Amino acid sequence: INSWYGNNDAEWELCYQMSVDGTSPSTFHSKCDNKGETMAVVEATNGYKFGGYSPVSMSTSSGYRSTSSGWLYSINRDTKHKWYRYSQYGQYMNSSYGPTWGGGHDMRLASSDMRYNGYTYLGHTYQCPSGYGYGSSGCQSWIAGQYNNWTSKEFEVYKRRSGSSSFQTDSWVDFKFDLSKYVGKEVEFEFYFDT
Repeated sequence: INSWYGNNDAEWELCYQMSVDGTSPSTFHSKCDNKGETMAVVEATNGYKFGGYSPVSMSTSSGYRSTSSGWLYSINRDTKHKWYRYSQYGQYMNSSYGPTWGGGHDMRLASSDMRYNGYTYLGHTYQCPSGYGYGSSGCQSWIAGQYNNWTSKEFEVYKRRSGSSSFQTDSWVDFKFDLSKYVGKEVEFEFYFDT
């Protein structure tokens, strides 16, 4: 998962584990709200493992949070599903919901008992897998093996451990480029850093 995150050295600290802390959304929120970046991991009873990354702190304050940096993933299918449209629907927060992504919702854990009534519906805000369009059964069931009513066997949420970044602010370097010769042309840049 850290390779999808883009930092293999990132460290995560468990803030909620369903089998230990219980299945109530209120317990999840009491342990994980206002903690910064989080990573959710779900293991469904059908054997599928999947989840999502949130750059936005979890909260009980109802409503959408704008972000274009979140993403969903499937471990079974080895796929990452990036945000691709409607950043205003990047994440949804509600005291009765577990982690929820997208305006569709693309992935939701919501119920008074977070084991039940989860669903995935990729394509509204986060990309469908290649070859599937929004609304197709293949896109809907891609992450969890079925569109809705999957049951969570285990569900964990991790917060990003502060200070675990391998990048330090004093190591940034200013780069200056003369781009005048590229005006009107398509240009792509790649940067590689040896840290």
